[in-house]
Amino acid sequence: MQKKLIHLAVGAALAAGPFMAANADLKVFGHFQIEASSEDNDPDAGFVGTDGAVVQALNRGESGDPGCSAGTSCITLEDNQRGRFGFHATEDLGNGLTALAHYETQVDTATANLTEGNRESYVGLKGNFGTFQAGSLKSAYKYTGGVKYDPFVTTNLEARRYGGMVTGRFGQNSFMRNSLAYISPSFNGLKLWLTYSPDEGGTGNGAGTDDGDYSLAVKFGQGPFEVFFASTGDDGGDERTGIPDGPDFSLNKIGGKFSMGPHTILGQWEDGTLDGIGGLPDTDLNVLFLGYHFKFGQNLFVAQFGDGQVENDLAAVDQEDTYWAIGAIHKFSKKTRIFGGYRSTDVENGALVSGSDGEGSAFTVGMRVDF
Repeated sequence: MQKKLIHLAVGAALAAGPFMAANADLKVFGHFQIEASSEDNDPDAGFVGTDGAVVQALNRGESGDPGCSAGTSCITLEDNQRGRFGFHATEDLGNGLTALAHYETQVDTATANLTEGNRESYVGLKGNFGTFQAGSLKSAYKYTGGVKYDPFVTTNLEARRYGGMVTGRFGQNSFMRNSLAYISPSFNGLKLWLTYSPDEGGTGNGAGTDDGDYSLAVKFGQGPFEVFFASTGDDGGDERTGIPDGPDFSLNKIGGKFSMGPHTILGQWEDGTLDGIGGLPDTDLNVLFLGYHFKFGQNLFVAQFGDGQVENDLAAVDQEDTYWAIGAIHKFSKKTRIFGGYRSTDVENGALVSGSDGEGSAFTVGMRVDF
C-alpha cells in the first residue's frame, strides 16, 4: 500500500509540474548509488546499540540485504542508504519572503525499493531574518561538522557507523520528527541553527510522550577556517528506548576545519551522557574524529581516524573503539562520481563486557549519480 501511495505521489507531482511552474518553482531531485564491497567481520555480539553507544553492529545490512553475518567474510552489492528521491518547491511571496515546501524519502538503488524510510518533509518561510521550518527536519547536530565532515558518508568507509562518530538518532543518524527549526543568516561569519520539538503526542525521534528534544549549533567561519559548537538532547528517552520517561541522553561536540591550498585538516570531539535511572550510575561516552583531505584536480584523497570510549562505573572495563579509513573520490562532474577505499574498525569490550572483542573491515568501490 505504501509503495502504491508513493507511485501515485510521484505521478501526481510530475503531472502537476506545468501547472505549478506558473505559481512556484518545483525541483525534482534524487541520489542513486551502487557500492561493491569485500567485507570481513569477526564476531561482534554486544556491539549493537544506537544512542549511548559508538559502534553499530558490524554486520548491519539493509532491507532485502542483511549484510555479512557475524564472523564471516562476503561480497556485498548495496546502496548503503545513499539513495533518495524528493521534491523541493519555492514561491516568491514578495517583500523578500519565500515560501518553502520539501519532501524527501529514502530509496534503495540495489533493490529498487521505494520504501527504505522517511527523511525530510517540511514547510517553511525564508527571508532576511533567516529561515523557519516545521516538520521532519535535519538535525543541527548531525549536519554541523558530523556528516558534512565525512566525504565517505553513506558508504562502507563512513565514520558514523564504524567508530569514528557517535551514531544513533541523536548523533549523526536520522532526523528530528515533529519539530520546529530556525536557521539564522550569516552575521559576519556567525550562524545559529536550532531544532526543537514541542510535540507531546507524535512518534519518532524529536517527539514522543516527552517534549523538549532539541538540537542546536553555532558556527563561525572566515576565509579558510571554521569552528563550531553543537549540542543535542533527548528528554525522556522515549524515542531511543520505547519506554516512557526513560533515561535522558545529552551530547555535545566542538570542532572545526582549516584549508590551505589543496589541503584541508578537520576534526571534532564529542562528549555525551546517558543518565542512569533508579539510582544506577550514568553511562559516559566520547569520540574523537580527525580527517585530512587533499584535492588534486577532480580527485579528492581522504584519510580519516576515530577513537571512542564508553564507560560506566558498574562495569569493570570500558568499551574502546578505533576506526580508520583511506580512499579517494573522483568527480566526473558535480553530479557523477566514483569512489573507493579501505576501512578498519576494532572494538574491545563491546557493550562493556570484558573480552567481547571484534573487528571489521571493508574494501569497497562504488559509483554515485545525483540529479
